Amino acid sequence: SVKVRARNKAQLWSAKSELQVFTAYLAPAAPTELSARLLPGWARRLSTFSFGETGDTDVVKLQFKLPSQTGGHPIESYIIHAEEISEASMEGDKPGPKMRLLEVPASSLATEEVRPGDDLCSCHVSVEPNRSYIFTLQASNGRCGPSSVPSAVVFAPARVPVAPAAPQVFATQGMAAELRWSCFSTAGGLSLEGFKIGVAMDTG
Repeated sequence: SVKVRARNKAQLWSAKSELQVFTAYLAPAAPTELSARLLPGWARRLSTFSFGETGDTDVVKLQFKLPSQTGGHPIESYIIHAEEISEASMEGDKPGPKMRLLEVPASSLATEEVRPGDDLCSCHVSVEPNRSYIFTLQASNGRCGPSSVPSAVVFAPARVPVAPAAPQVFATQGMAAELRWSCFSTAGGLSLEGFKIGVAMDTG
């Protein structure tokens, strides 16, 4: 804070006024050594950051080295950019790559020591299957710094659909029965085409 007083020719001073002065700070440097890796199916149970999609997703682990300088102010968050490329867009059937954006609080990142005195930060993000992704990263201390070097391409392949949930028989009439169940609108990264219903006879 800065205190200011006014003085006139009679050498009379006013009361003090206090001003709050904030020192400007710079944007942080870019994170380095960014890597992205698709995790096995068990990782779908992990707590992840999502680009907005829910349900039928896979998990990518991002690792990176902290910026070499913070710009004189603590880093508050990291901005994750994901360039999403579907198989259809690569074949020319649909519009080109889709850009996704996600802000992750710095306090939520995990820290891993890969070598003595050399730490990497990491987080898990949810992605849709049957797509390729290229990630970049920015650090923010209130001001966004430059983007990191892009990661290598990560491909999340299409996979077996998630099983329908909570099947129930709602009504029966003669030899007919009304069945209901819940499911995702996509199936392992592909459009859902249909269901196969099996009937087991109980003669007991």
